Amino acid sequence: MTTHLISVGLTLRDNLGSDPAAHLDGDHDDALDALHELLPTLLPDSGDTAVHRERLRRELTPAGDAATALEDQISRVRPELWTSRASAELATFARHSDQRPAAPPKHAHLDKKDTVVLLTTDTVAGLRAGLWNALALTAGQRDRVRYLPHPEEADRHARGEVVIAAVPGLDAADDADMTRAMRHLGMLGRMLIDHIAGPGADYVFHLSGGYKAAIPYLIGLAEGMRGLIHRDREVKREVKSVHAYVLHESNTSRLIRLPLRTLPYEVIRNELADVDPDDTPTDGRGRRLLQPPAHRLLEGYAYEPDRRGWRLTPFGEGLLALIH
Repeated sequence: MTTHLISVGLTLRDNLGSDPAAHLDGDHDDALDALHELLPTLLPDSGDTAVHRERLRRELTPAGDAATALEDQISRVRPELWTSRASAELATFARHSDQRPAAPPKHAHLDKKDTVVLLTTDTVAGLRAGLWNALALTAGQRDRVRYLPHPEEADRHARGEVVIAAVPGLDAADDADMTRAMRHLGMLGRMLIDHIAGPGADYVFHLSGGYKAAIPYLIGLAEGMRGLIHRDREVKREVKSVHAYVLHESNTSRLIRLPLRTLPYEVIRNELADVDPDDTPTDGRGRRLLQPPAHRLLEGYAYEPDRRGWRLTPFGEGLLALIH
């Protein structure tokens, strides 16, 4: 099983808003009319985030008024007909699914053996883009889409499903946001291995969509997870492989594989072993180290000196959350 982690941006709204007919497979006037009418409702760019979180939760429950309303929207706008060119998220997934040197597959439909995790900002625009990309990936099957408001709520495998995982701080405006985002991503990586995908899975990071400023966070998570690849030793958590790709901007028939370092589990464990358990900063800073690591291999990346000693960086917070 392969778990695809896809960063989510707003290209679906932009593409369907500018020329929806170009992103429908065939002539379907009813779906085209529905897109023209409903798009501002389907993919709003603002609103009350708390209200939309609750709306998304209710839309993806087995029954209820919100679920019924979503089913009606699905039947009208027909996401199963949306082509892989409708968003950067669909395009990169489709190209990875079929890497032959030709035009990408017409659709980006998830089969029943793999899993997709859509990493969205915790915003109205991010949540709604996540939902409709998910419905395009599942050909409109609402029961194959899950909303994960917090990593600790993951309780089962998600084979054949799309998981919408909102990451607070992913649209970082300051260092506090970055710390929050990395800690959240580290917890998500831990839950992927423990519950959503299970130990020994393959992971593919697709970084063509979403905020470009979020790419370093996601590469940090990928490199931390890469250090859990089994190499004839005992680790607390284990993965099989980790790769990352972006879609070539001018040639959608090409995926570019990004180089990833391996951050060995033993190094992370040893160098972050002395985090002060009683230090809970409220200003967005990382936690304090009781003493500097002996070798300081991750200095400047996972931790750095300050006036009182040594503190975790946002990447250090993410790595710590991943391995604990």
